[in-house]
Amino acid sequence: MRFPKTAFALPFKRILFWASLGPVIAAIAPGLDDPGAALERLSHFPLQGIYASLVILIVAVVLRQRRGTGWIFIAIIVGMVGNFIWVFPFLPTKESSIADVQGPRIKIVQMNVLTINRHFAAVNKWLLDTDADVIVLEEVDSDWILELTPLLKKYPYRVARPRKDNFGIAVFSRHSITQSRVVSLPVIPVPAVFL
Repeated sequence: MRFPKTAFALPFKRILFWASLGPVIAAIAPGLDDPGAALERLSHFPLQGIYASLVILIVAVVLRQRRGTGWIFIAIIVGMVGNFIWVFPFLPTKESSIADVQGPRIKIVQMNVLTINRHFAAVNKWLLDTDADVIVLEEVDSDWILELTPLLKKYPYRVARPRKDNFGIAVFSRHSITQSRVVSLPVIPVPAVFL
């Protein structure tokens, strides 16, 4: 395919075209690179990719009478559809609405400890002060698991999959964990804990 010589004669149209490719790259990035690599990190923002595509689409609609906007529309549609594929499974449905449940409530705390963070004592103190029933930690490595040993007094039940990269995960609980499994997710092979 060849672009007409006048298709991107205006600098603004060139910028618009290249901007429309950003959401496309974000949509296909998980399949192109290893987890944790720079390109794969673009895939963390599919909702923002959809919003960016919508803004670019509005600008492209205003320019639709000019030559060369067809390529921009194609890139926008590919970016929107690609990012929507990642977002769609997580959209709320009527069945997922919160019901008024009677009975005891549990407090769950989730924290990304950041693998390179070495403020172990501060994290331990904060987690103990939250007085949560269940603690879920992301980006834990073997050093973090070792340094979180003080939590075991208050949270004797644990499921952990530490990793050397930024994708380790751990769950600490006051309540017994009767069944658990750590699996690798299908699209990007990082661990997930099912309790």
